[in-house]
Amino acid sequence: MYIEGNLARATFHEWRNGGNPAKWNGDVEHEFVAQRESDVEHIPMIPLDDVQPYASELGAQGRGHIYRALELLLLTNVRTYDIRHARWDQLDTARAEWAIPKVSKLQKPFTVPLCDRAVAILKALPKINAYVFAGRSGPIGEREFGKAMKRLRPGLSPHSSRSSFKTWSTTRTSFPPDVVEEAMLHRIGNHVERSYSRAEMLDKRRHLMTEWGRYCSTPTPAATGEVIALRRK
Repeated sequence: MYIEGNLARATFHEWRNGGNPAKWNGDVEHEFVAQRESDVEHIPMIPLDDVQPYASELGAQGRGHIYRALELLLLTNVRTYDIRHARWDQLDTARAEWAIPKVSKLQKPFTVPLCDRAVAILKALPKINAYVFAGRSGPIGEREFGKAMKRLRPGLSPHSSRSSFKTWSTTRTSFPPDVVEEAMLHRIGNHVERSYSRAEMLDKRRHLMTEWGRYCSTPTPAATGEVIALRRK
């Protein structure tokens, strides 16, 4: 910690005496960790067996652009801020990529690989102005997401799909944790590690998001009534 280091240096040069009030290990860390844990808000997820029905309902909502926004939110696993501020000049449907110049939370450039359904959604949307999801003046409002979600899944939030993605990717796939965390837009490793693995991570995330898009569009056996034959070992 910066303050802890400066106070330690001052003690070494005998510019001060006594203990270090900013000492992290075994001291200040307990206060901040306790605060972080108590402030954590766990967002309820869309049950995994309900992900495909939810995606199907979104796709059946006609021309309402808020439902296309929610569907794209589900398929890309970004946050509502990023969907709201998506611009046409950031999208490359030929490469199936969305280059966000400064993704929310991380405040850094981030490339989102787009699955086939996400590309299809974007190609079908009308271009009203610079924003993909345009409101009356600027991007679509944040409240629109909550209102639409309340109609479709009362008690859940637009970010509930992120919780579903995390649960699916960690319990039903074998993708490495660092790939999942990168797709969740979480910080992983130090600056050198992040820069070194960026290209390789994009390819792995592309595979992950393709599988997620397939999961969102594939009815579960219970929903289709199909019987899956199990092979003998």
